[in-house]
Amino acid sequence: IGLACAFFVSYGLAQPIAQLSKELMDAQEQRKAVPEFSRTGIRELDQLAEAIVTLSTDNYKAAVAERSRIEHERDYDALTGLYSRQAFFRVCGELFEKPDTLRHAALMMTDLDNLKTINDTYGHDWGDVYLRQPAHSLQQGSPSGTVVARLSGDEFLLLFYGYPGREQIREKVRILSDAMHKSVAVLPGGSELRISISGGMAWYPEDSRDMETLKKYADFALYQVKHSHKGCLQEFSMESYRREAQTAQLRRDFQQLLTEERVYYMFQPIFSAYDGRVMAY
Repeated sequence: IGLACAFFVSYGLAQPIAQLSKELMDAQEQRKAVPEFSRTGIRELDQLAEAIVTLSTDNYKAAVAERSRIEHERDYDALTGLYSRQAFFRVCGELFEKPDTLRHAALMMTDLDNLKTINDTYGHDWGDVYLRQPAHSLQQGSPSGTVVARLSGDEFLLLFYGYPGREQIREKVRILSDAMHKSVAVLPGGSELRISISGGMAWYPEDSRDMETLKKYADFALYQVKHSHKGCLQEFSMESYRREAQTAQLRRDFQQLLTEERVYYMFQPIFSAYDGRVMAY
């Protein structure tokens, strides 16, 4: 009788344990972060199952929070809270695969005009404070859906997309520019400095359907603004780009002539027709 009772008791304990073990193995095979267990009716086993579920849930929540933190640090600039360079090009790359979503778009590259002066005068900590102000203005003043990022240093990138034509984008850009011109930064001592920002803009699909090419064109338009009249926004001009490219090619060709010593020199006297004297060389 004793042996029979021992057998049935051990069998009764072994079955729930085997069931618990099977459900745990199934959860691992299905890659479930939090396993699910059936009730066994045995208090100690059910408490063990609940402890496993609680521990798995806590670990899962911690892993999700850590992954979320890592992704946020990867995708967002720590100083301004805008998209990072990598996140901007990833998001825009996905958009450029959907022409129906882009419709008419514009890529704008902007540059702060006096950050170096702020850094040299007040230090880089105040330069960081100064950077946050235009970043906030760009984010708040841009239409909903605009992709805004800090490219590097004092450069920012914006992608306006989903518009029926250029004029609608120009209107949104005009509103943003007006808001930026009214934006001021408070400097040490309480004085205010009006934020000056220059920008260049290239059009999709008129200028290019390629993201990298649009960025190059917007950068060229910004370059022209920075070297002519700062604090303004200029649209890309293919005529100016080709003219500048031709000038740059001439400079490269001339530099190559000098570097490779392909220019040779002649020593030639110049005589006077009047008396035959050497007048010059």
